[in-house]
Amino acid sequence: MIQKGILDLPNEVLISIFELKNPQTGDYHRDVIPNLRLTCRRFCVLSSHLLLRTVTVDISRPDTLTRLQSIAADRNIARGVREVYIRLHFYHHWVAASQENFMEAVVSEWLQRTSYMHDYIRPEKGVLGIDQIALQDNDDNRDQNGGDTLAKNDKTSSSESESLRSQLVCSEAYKLYQTRFQAQDQMMRKTDFATTLAESLSKLVNFTNLVFHDGAVNNNYGPGATVLLDVHDYLGQEEALVRVFSRPMIWEDVRWIQPLRDYWDAVPLNLLVDIPLAIGARKDIYINYLSFHVSAAPSYASFPSDQTILASLSAAIDHMAVFQLIFQPCCRSSCGPWLDNNNENHTSVSLLSRADFQSLDRYIGALLNSSNLGYIKIDLSEFYTSAGFNSDLDFPDPDPLGDYWYFNPQAEIWSICLRQVPTTSRVVQKLAAALCDDEDADLGLHYITLREGTWRETLDVLQAKKGGPKITIGYPVYDGRGTFFAD
Repeated sequence: MIQKGILDLPNEVLISIFELKNPQTGDYHRDVIPNLRLTCRRFCVLSSHLLLRTVTVDISRPDTLTRLQSIAADRNIARGVREVYIRLHFYHHWVAASQENFMEAVVSEWLQRTSYMHDYIRPEKGVLGIDQIALQDNDDNRDQNGGDTLAKNDKTSSSESESLRSQLVCSEAYKLYQTRFQAQDQMMRKTDFATTLAESLSKLVNFTNLVFHDGAVNNNYGPGATVLLDVHDYLGQEEALVRVFSRPMIWEDVRWIQPLRDYWDAVPLNLLVDIPLAIGARKDIYINYLSFHVSAAPSYASFPSDQTILASLSAAIDHMAVFQLIFQPCCRSSCGPWLDNNNENHTSVSLLSRADFQSLDRYIGALLNSSNLGYIKIDLSEFYTSAGFNSDLDFPDPDPLGDYWYFNPQAEIWSICLRQVPTTSRVVQKLAAALCDDEDADLGLHYITLREGTWRETLDVLQAKKGGPKITIGYPVYDGRGTFFAD
């Protein structure tokens, strides 16, 4: 009797074995797939689709685009990818231009970050966090240099070693920052990033989810918040400072450079237009879930206002057949720089203009004008926090959103959810009318402020229409008369 081995099993059975899921996580045993692929060529071919589900392309790291191209070139690995994250944090050209600029940015940020922590930051159980390390480093240099720079020696300094330590840390951090900026700049200038990205995405035949973000997903910490080191680990402290000081910026970090100047031109806002246009132009990439989780940046006025471009953006979203659309800017817990010792907002300059709101309104409107949308969520609650306000009620008379929102009559929209979006009674009625004629269609309104009209008038109009959608009003909602309804 001939004894048969596992290689005698048909491909279908082997694939079923490889695809057995971990009962605890509900996912495939992806940790063993690399070893399976090394076993033999047949195992490699049959298990490669389980290797990767998610891929991240980071514009501050050109190697991630190269990695995506390599993944896309391997048909077996490519068919397993379902999600692609586009991370848009970046290295700033002004900061990278000279060590003087770099030092100005570092000192500005960390003197502000540590100023309101100075009174209560203390080492605990012999462990330091990054804020404590930076605070210690800044205190040394403020004593020596009057807070002007971290890099200059002071002849009256009582500790030359601390001054040298600061110089070495900042010099190494700047070298890394400049090198990484140059790599980022070369990729963005010498390659058509959006087109190259779209070409690779077209080879991911089962890819359905696309997410834009700048901060870490599902991580609300400030920079280096989870870095913990022994009090006496000086080398580790220096390495931590270099790592944090040389990190790329998320969009809201630009505000830390004080005095505030015109630094916003470096924020890669254009990629929120260029990438969808490049993907839609191919007409062979279909996305079920499209999500935007970038942080607020006062440069939305640079969004295109040209109707031709906006119409092209709508067509691109249509070509992608987007079903779920999420626009939900995120905010880091340590955003600023309006925090003071009393933890109060003392920003004296409005960070968002009417032009910003109008441009944002047009951009969202272009995204919404698609025939395939079924689920829409627009949540601006953290958008206002990131911009320096507790809510849209604290913002001085923002233009209501929704005037530029147009819904494709062919779309069968089942759900629209708005949270902390300043709008009008007219727009709420337009949203209700955009929903499909089904008893399960739902319009969710949470913390919504009506800048024009009243809730009583709006609800009377909606209730008068037979067969209208289910309307959920959650949490207090305000209108132009200052009245509100509780949940």
